[in-house]
Amino acid sequence: MLSVKNFALTCGFMWGGGLCVISLIQLISPTYGVGFLNVMGSVYPGYQEMEGLIGAVVILLYGLLDGVVAGGVFAWLYNKLNS
Repeated sequence: MLSVKNFALTCGFMWGGGLCVISLIQLISPTYGVGFLNVMGSVYPGYQEMEGLIGAVVILLYGLLDGVVAGGVFAWLYNKLNS
């Protein structure tokens, strides 16, 4: 059985952290991840209007919330189907 809380938090940290890292790398190398971040900007409202570190923090929070919800639903469904 998966721990729903632990799996949800892990998914949130991984997704949010990954998005934040890509956003920070894009600050250093402006051509890196442009297409991916444009798609994420269409998914997460308000991200495209923000630049720099504020944008990285915003996408981190969006990714954290999204990952926690998706990971929690996945772990809950896995446990239901596995029992």
